[in-house]
Amino acid sequence: MVTAGNGVGRPEDPRRAGFREFRREAIEQSIQARFQQQVAERPEALAVVTRERSLTYDALNRTTNRLAAAILDHLGSREEPVALLLDQGVDAVIAILAVLKAGKFFLPLDPRHPQARLTGVLDDAGARLLVTEAKHAAFASRLANGQRAVLLVGDGAGGGNDVDTDAPQGNDGNRFLPPSPEQLAYLFYTSGSTGRPKGVVDSHRNVLHNVMRYTNALRITPSDRLTLVQSPTFSGTVSSLFSALLNGAAICPFDLHVEGFASLAAWLDEMQITIYHSVPVLFRSLLKTGRRFPSVRVVRLEGDQVLPSDVALFRRHFERDCILAIGLGATETGLSCQYRIDARTAMPEGIVPVGKPMPDMDIVILDEDGHDAGRERAGEIAVRSRYLAVGYWLQPELNRAKFLSDPNDPSVRLYLSGDVGRLRADGCVEFLGRKDLQPKVRGQWVDAAEVEAALARIDGIREAAVLVREAVPGEPRLVAYVAVRGDVAPTPSALRAVLAATLPDVMIPSSFVFLDALPVTENGKVDRRALPAPEDSVEARFAKACGAGRPPPRDEIELALIAIWEEVLNRRPVGMHDDFVELGGDSLLAARIALEMEQRLGERVSPVMVYATPTIAGLAAALRDGLATGSDSVVVAMQPNGTKRPLFFIHDHHGSVAPYMALARHLGEDQPCYGLQSPFLSNPESAPATIEAMAARYVDEIQRLQPMGPYHLGGVCFGGVVAFEVAQQLVAKDAPVALLALVAVTPYDFPNLMSEAAGRLHALHGARAGLIPRLKYYATRLHPLSWRERLRYLGGRARLVPPYLRDHWREIALGPAAISVPTATLPLVTMHTTMFRNYQPSPFAGRLGLFLSSKTTVRYSSDPGRDWQGLATGGVDVHLMDVGGDVMTQEPHARKLAMQISQHLGAGERPLDVG
Repeated sequence: MVTAGNGVGRPEDPRRAGFREFRREAIEQSIQARFQQQVAERPEALAVVTRERSLTYDALNRTTNRLAAAILDHLGSREEPVALLLDQGVDAVIAILAVLKAGKFFLPLDPRHPQARLTGVLDDAGARLLVTEAKHAAFASRLANGQRAVLLVGDGAGGGNDVDTDAPQGNDGNRFLPPSPEQLAYLFYTSGSTGRPKGVVDSHRNVLHNVMRYTNALRITPSDRLTLVQSPTFSGTVSSLFSALLNGAAICPFDLHVEGFASLAAWLDEMQITIYHSVPVLFRSLLKTGRRFPSVRVVRLEGDQVLPSDVALFRRHFERDCILAIGLGATETGLSCQYRIDARTAMPEGIVPVGKPMPDMDIVILDEDGHDAGRERAGEIAVRSRYLAVGYWLQPELNRAKFLSDPNDPSVRLYLSGDVGRLRADGCVEFLGRKDLQPKVRGQWVDAAEVEAALARIDGIREAAVLVREAVPGEPRLVAYVAVRGDVAPTPSALRAVLAATLPDVMIPSSFVFLDALPVTENGKVDRRALPAPEDSVEARFAKACGAGRPPPRDEIELALIAIWEEVLNRRPVGMHDDFVELGGDSLLAARIALEMEQRLGERVSPVMVYATPTIAGLAAALRDGLATGSDSVVVAMQPNGTKRPLFFIHDHHGSVAPYMALARHLGEDQPCYGLQSPFLSNPESAPATIEAMAARYVDEIQRLQPMGPYHLGGVCFGGVVAFEVAQQLVAKDAPVALLALVAVTPYDFPNLMSEAAGRLHALHGARAGLIPRLKYYATRLHPLSWRERLRYLGGRARLVPPYLRDHWREIALGPAAISVPTATLPLVTMHTTMFRNYQPSPFAGRLGLFLSSKTTVRYSSDPGRDWQGLATGGVDVHLMDVGGDVMTQEPHARKLAMQISQHLGAGERPLDVG
């Protein structure tokens, strides 16, 4: 047994003079009681900071009070879970605090998980209220299914069951009774060994004790700024969130799904982050940018194995006084061990330890008989403490199996972690992997049994086994071994599509190996050790035996691309014509490939290009021809094959055609689709001054690819406005336009062509609060900020409030902004804003199709066909979808939109009479 102690220490740093020890008596209260102390001590200090929005402790407190009051109005005073369907950001922070203030415990859900899985979690938890934001409102409504209430929060919310978290007025007083330290604080669901996700619940006292461990070990002070990088459903975010807000520091959320890997490094510098926290895989991607991070004083790496190469990277990219804090923890235990490395620490050889136990956390290494294995012997890591999680939600048998009572002290329990470890002679713990089949992928536990059960339910699958493989050390990925019934095996893409309906992305295997039968031991169990590596599958061995070799790379570009794909995708070998998606590619991996190409080849490539040209051969050809960067052409071939006339989509306000990728796939293999991506992304100053000039450039590009009409055009929001002008110019050149599809447009896009009554209703809805309350709000908002922060805030407002951006963004032109806009595209967005404001369209001389959000349209029109008729002299066909305008081109809605466009295209295939 190892008792509590310190890892590698460091001397007192005079810059940390503001540090105050988190005392043990401070855990005997609720989380919100400790938070209220910070509010009282430093009301004007910044509590939450992003690029576009920040809140002081006082403002955060008042905002959470309003939401807490709304939660109590819905649920009453009973202790129960409140589900949160929110992306990482300010509103997620507000919602978590509000749930706790209301005396409830929060249940975070990932909006990217399948509906069936989330419905199962909600039913298991018994949640009666679902808190979400505007962009996930439609999905939340489906999850609620009339059985639970939905509360909409965030900027732009208002009326009904909505709470505007940025509103200048409302019930924001402190009128809530803090719960006891024993009351539940959260419920996190993780993968379960029976195929049923298991929920871990923990109390306020245990969360505070975990914060105490981090605070005192890392000497957190009010001057620190901590990252909140991973999803709110990742339990490790709790320690960062409350280590900041319960110590008077600032928490800085960053949404990786919106901002992407490439902008994370610049964001750390811009936010002046002092404590960075992530899983090791994300840390490695961050450092591939080559930057140094002088403001960071602590790097926290947890959730997966840290390699000696990670330590070397840390020392190259961070200052000498920075500390690398490597931790071992779990949702069931919080931080149990920590190993701190500074400039004087000897470089670890072999396995990097996870350190010595934290205060009040003892570590026991158990042998196969459940006895103390002693030092230098491998065994299961067990954590002994009185501050372990309360247990598993409604699973008493699992609680009895995993949490063992201490016969000598009823307040102490022993948690069997399932991790394999070893005690070194110096008392440090080495993490050696998982005892069972529950590996970590991308920092999250993934139960192989749950994936196997999902595969076994697929028609045609006889048996399946799932393993974790590490083609690249430290970057595990799932591999599925499948034996099928009959002679025809389903394709990997077909299997992924079926699994995606019930499993989150992290649980979908990246590789599939098809076998005649799974190998078995003498006892008839699957012999997992005998399962071949992915490249040794039957298909690969057959290809090698027949001499059907793959075409070799022809030049250094193809050689470099193969190396990048094999490294990022963890697949070897990757062939010249292997499909990116078939190899297990997703949006995050596309972003990593694009980043690697920029670093190694000096070519700035959009992740869209990786999807649009999903083979090594195609991508290399695009690089040679200058198409990948858009230097010679703005056209992106999203789906170049097919016999029909091509369909051209105009880029969005960021200059990207990424929003159309899913739509292009669903339009079918026989429908060619091209996107016109902005050629001005790298040089916004060269953009034309008017939409007319931009459209003229795009007309030339379209006619270069398709010299003769009729033409098919489309666009979303700002792209729809440009597509409208492109159609006008084509018609003026006697080139017929057979399809003009405008998606998710509103009266703000065509104010002079919309009926006056509908335009007024739309403007009235956007102007819910009057001018005077808004001005008072801004005065209050700016008061606690420094002059530099005021200028940054006002400058951000000026850039981000143009009315054409997106449906739910337009309304904030008269309200507080909480928009997440990739910084790299802001100059181009600003240019587009000016162009749009100066554009005065005239009616289109033909017929067009409108594909609108019914949720948006109902706010300003009871008869959209009548109110929109001024757009076109030949008539307007209106198609409504019961989703928000901002998600119409995203999965799973893209399929329905593609179907509507296809039907409209079939009806209007003949050239329109424009004379």
